[in-house]
Amino acid sequence: MKQAAYKPVRGLARGLSVLAALNARAPGAWPLEELADELSLHRTTVKRLLETLVKEGWVTVLPMSRRYAVTSQVRALARGARDQDLVVVKAAPLLAEFTGDSHWPVIVATPDAEALVVRASTLRISAFVSRRDDVGLRLPLGETASGRAYRVARDEGAARLVYHDGTWSGAPGTAAISIGIGSGAQTLGALTMIFPSRRVRAREAAARYGERLAALATRLASS
Repeated sequence: MKQAAYKPVRGLARGLSVLAALNARAPGAWPLEELADELSLHRTTVKRLLETLVKEGWVTVLPMSRRYAVTSQVRALARGARDQDLVVVKAAPLLAEFTGDSHWPVIVATPDAEALVVRASTLRISAFVSRRDDVGLRLPLGETASGRAYRVARDEGAARLVYHDGTWSGAPGTAAISIGIGSGAQTLGALTMIFPSRRVRAREAAARYGERLAALATRLASS
């Protein structure tokens, strides 16, 4: 049976539009009238949205000018995304070094909704795996070593090596070992090593490379 679609919550959408506009001007502030004109909304509607956001701590009113501005609570929402971006920037040389030593490609994937997305990879510089264009690839949380390693680190509060002897995300003849980057609420993604399953079993790869992969994940998490 096809699941019925839920109607969008218009009030929530408008509230997010208000926050986005306020945040775009940060650290500046908006007068009510200008903000309403910018959003093409009635001033009374914008006033109600602003007062709700003030009450919930997302917006503050500057007392002298009666202008509205976002609080640090809003900027904190982006902290997780910034941390993920820092991991990706830091990852490139470290991943290349790992692949240069081990010969096997590694990827970093970070969460996006109910999946992980490959953000950095050394598949292009490895001669052992045929797949070449994997950045941007979505990895299901429950069906891949990367997804399972991320969930273990996030839900159990400790990173633990996960391995998978099946096909890695549509690349025939591959397997993977993976570990979360960070743990608990600070889990930023997953680090995964990929290799041909006909040459190395996942359990063997975990024994040979698991400690090095875990050490690399720790370095990435410390960014």
